[in-house]
Amino acid sequence: MIFSSSNLAEENNVFLQEELDSALRAAVSHGIKIPHINIEVFAEKQSAFQLPGRFAEFCDEIRQSERFRIERQRNTVRCIGGAYPGVLRAFYGVLRNSLGIRWYGLSEKDVYFTRNNVPYREEGVPKIPFRGIECCLDEFNTPALLDKFFRWMARSSWNMLMFNADKLEKNKEAREFIGKMAPKCGIEVVEGEHVMETLLPPELIREHPEYFGLYGNGRRISGKVQIPEHKKRYKVHIQPCLSNPDCRRHIATNVANYIERHPNIKIYALWPHDGINNWCRCKNCRSKAPYAMMHELASEVLSKVSRPVYIQLIAYANLLNVPSGKVSQEARIHTLFCPYMRNYKHHFYEPGFPESKLRLGTAYPGNEHVYPQDDREYGILLKRWLAFLKKIDSDFGVFSYYQLAFRDERGLDDRSRYMRQTNPIFLQEEIRELSKNGIKVFIDCSWPFPGLWPDANLNAVYGDILWDPESNIIPGLKEFYSSLNGLDKIICEISEKLDLGVRSFNDCDLPAKLKTARKGTLEYRIKLWVEYVKKASLARTLKLEGKGNEAAEHEKAIIELVRHNQDYLKDYTSVDWLVKLATWGNT
Repeated sequence: MIFSSSNLAEENNVFLQEELDSALRAAVSHGIKIPHINIEVFAEKQSAFQLPGRFAEFCDEIRQSERFRIERQRNTVRCIGGAYPGVLRAFYGVLRNSLGIRWYGLSEKDVYFTRNNVPYREEGVPKIPFRGIECCLDEFNTPALLDKFFRWMARSSWNMLMFNADKLEKNKEAREFIGKMAPKCGIEVVEGEHVMETLLPPELIREHPEYFGLYGNGRRISGKVQIPEHKKRYKVHIQPCLSNPDCRRHIATNVANYIERHPNIKIYALWPHDGINNWCRCKNCRSKAPYAMMHELASEVLSKVSRPVYIQLIAYANLLNVPSGKVSQEARIHTLFCPYMRNYKHHFYEPGFPESKLRLGTAYPGNEHVYPQDDREYGILLKRWLAFLKKIDSDFGVFSYYQLAFRDERGLDDRSRYMRQTNPIFLQEEIRELSKNGIKVFIDCSWPFPGLWPDANLNAVYGDILWDPESNIIPGLKEFYSSLNGLDKIICEISEKLDLGVRSFNDCDLPAKLKTARKGTLEYRIKLWVEYVKKASLARTLKLEGKGNEAAEHEKAIIELVRHNQDYLKDYTSVDWLVKLATWGNT
């Protein structure tokens, strides 16, 4: 296989040659016959363009830049893209079709070659413009991991990655690497997130206490909030007094200055402090919906920035409350709807849940609930949000939690401790519905990195689902299971039990070849997973039976298992986060 380019930038040519060389090395090591073909790439236009005045138009530009087609003539295959991102899609499609290569994770050990190669599409344009991942863990500060992650995203058709602005500011090496690597991988970088403490520094309370939220007996930086589902109170940051124009001006100026310092930013994620029921209790703030105040802040940021840019807001917790008052139209602002802490027993769009019983997003300025009674509460809320966003000329996206990175603090659902992602078929059906409603941005809160546990079937097809929600993913799932060296039976057996809520795994015996598995092999990863699931489920059962001391001993054994294997696990997740999830049930 020989690569040639006619009009790409040199750094992009070098990147594609690196990717081809990597794929060929892997193919040779797996005994794959290399076809004699010439790969030619061509971009119909350059990726750089003036940002339009509407976010929807920007999304259209992105879709057209990713448009591609593959043309074949004798021993030559041409990869033609609307712009460089489209060239990438065609290039990886040729590698998939010609070699049967699949990238199921970040490392070289996660590269597989399928025997029954399912042909990749020969042309296409994405249905969802932005398909992104949010991963703010500290591990992402290392260029070595960033390099693996960016390449995996490009190979899997993802095109957006979100970063916490504070963490990027503290790591110049990572920022410099991201600035060079993201364009080569066709990835849009979004900065911002929960950085309100930087935008409104706590020490400012001495000079301007009126900028800080009124909570309890005065203006406060933090306070203890009440969540209806919990008996205990939680200490969190109190939101700024956003109804105060001087406070708003101060925050907006800091955001605008940050954007001006970083000319690569096209989208800034403007989020409040994390938490719920922590909004300012002054009369003016209580009279406005939290989202309306954030939208007003976003509009002020846009008025202060000297170049075209877009602001991304979120609707979760108190922000789920749909504003009833006037909110100005602003086509440069889009909003991510956040269906947090679902149990995935129903599709959000299914009928059957009475609107009169809706609880989420209805109590402000009273205390809002965190947990839905039913998945379908989010379906009712989404309909309301779609109507509202249309009225204010704004686009919508979704910030999803299909990989269950957060635990249920009530103790009612323990799936997150196994980092058991949502069934891909279920997920595809929901994304298909979102696509029908015109979703522009999809962000996955993906803290377990691709390939963590052996049943990483979701990441095998996730990118394909988001590219085209109507695509047939069954062949891709079969390919994935066929790569597991005949061990798919025990993996599927355990996964099915996790999905059904069964927490007894004593009858799941290890196959003989797992018992002697060497560290670093696929067999060892499966063995580790089975041991982890068995120990975690037993600890959970003991806890529910009131045997707290015995449960605690078993959870110590879980921590020892994780820590003993942390050198191996760190390529796939935050070990500290896994330990936190592993000890769920005794906190």
